[in-house]
Amino acid sequence: EQKVERRLRTAWTLVPNVGFVLAAMVPSLSESKGLQVVLTCVHNVTAPLSMLFCMIMETVQLGYGENAFRYFFSSESSNPVYGPLTTYQRLRVILLMEAWTAGIIFVS
Repeated sequence: EQKVERRLRTAWTLVPNVGFVLAAMVPSLSESKGLQVVLTCVHNVTAPLSMLFCMIMETVQLGYGENAFRYFFSSESSNPVYGPLTTYQRLRVILLMEAWTAGIIFVS
């Protein structure tokens, strides 16, 4: 199982960053013609998919790795190793929910 986790962590660090670099390098042109349409498509696909991948992986980390959703309103220990949730973990949950809300509004 450690190989699967290592591959997921590697994908978590590489995939979104490569997508964000592509989105930053390739312009999104408003009036594109010819091959410029490909540039616009690359930009318009890589940016949202990279952000979506980041949000999914952060949701998995907070939900399954840290049990932050289950113990958000509790001062009990979320797991036997780390103890109760910290303020930073609670802020991450709040920011993640705001990001999901903004992403859903952006897509709709």
